[in-house]
Amino acid sequence: MHTQTHLDYLRTRSLVDCDTLDVSIGEDLGPFVDCMSNQAIAFFEIQKPENKDLIVECTTLASSLTTREKFNDVSAAELMVEIIMVKLSLRLLPYITGSIHIQTNPNYSNSCDSTTSNARRILSLVSELSPSTPVNKVFIKIPATHAGLRACAVLENEGIRTMATTLFTVCQAAAAGSAGCTYIAPYVNALKVHFTPGFEDNTKVKGLKLCVVAQKYYRENGFSTQVLPASLTSVAEILQLAGAQHITVPPTLLKALAAEPYNPATFVNTSLFDVLVDVSIPSPSDFAGLLDEDETAFNALLEAEDDGKMQQAIDIFTKMQQGLMDLAVEHLQAVE
Repeated sequence: MHTQTHLDYLRTRSLVDCDTLDVSIGEDLGPFVDCMSNQAIAFFEIQKPENKDLIVECTTLASSLTTREKFNDVSAAELMVEIIMVKLSLRLLPYITGSIHIQTNPNYSNSCDSTTSNARRILSLVSELSPSTPVNKVFIKIPATHAGLRACAVLENEGIRTMATTLFTVCQAAAAGSAGCTYIAPYVNALKVHFTPGFEDNTKVKGLKLCVVAQKYYRENGFSTQVLPASLTSVAEILQLAGAQHITVPPTLLKALAAEPYNPATFVNTSLFDVLVDVSIPSPSDFAGLLDEDETAFNALLEAEDDGKMQQAIDIFTKMQQGLMDLAVEHLQAVE
């Protein structure tokens, strides 16, 4: 007889997504709804010994596809990085019921045109590498800069579904709703907590509350955008966010949730979606015009709220992108 766990409980409150490209997590704890990925997750996953053959396959594909007109606008190394991210994500499809989420190159975070081109190329790669995978099974994750959110608006108008990520503030959430993003990923903790031993985000309470405020803001003002909290570091944080429309959980915390028995008789509900029922939300008029050509107002609001966390996150992802690029160059040069 199956013993109910905290992971079972969470699944009664929120749609649970996996924040990993590790197939074994899908096998052991799936099915999940969606699968998240980014440059950091891909960087560490592709270097596992069991993925040695996949690197060889991606190298061959990059050398071949870079000669195609629709893929020759980037270097073979950059194309190989995108192939790696797509290939790793596609492997999780048997263990999810929803979609895969693939992040654009963080170097393009401040260019609407480069980001939209990158997004279209990612979808072309999915169609090339897995023709049977419907395009609507793929989301494009885009950092929630002014240019990134404008790119989301362009892509959503083309029918390409987007997630605004590295999101830390109400103004970003409001602009993402106006852009028509399908999802936002509010980061509860600064991304730095996952890369700097001993570092703790002492302002995480702002991130927790943002998830509640954003979800209420969308629901009360007729936006279809959904909230998907990310960058979580503990079971306690996750349980505080039970009730979010989606929630993405990394492997260590998925295992912890699955290991903890859930007893309804003794369980103490700490969900902020139940506790903060009277939380006040701003008016959409407070954020009118944030996606206009002049980004001054957007950046002013962002800088007042985010404590530099968005740029810090983009910088980390950029470093991981470079790590993937270096790996790609090494393998491409080896076959020349």
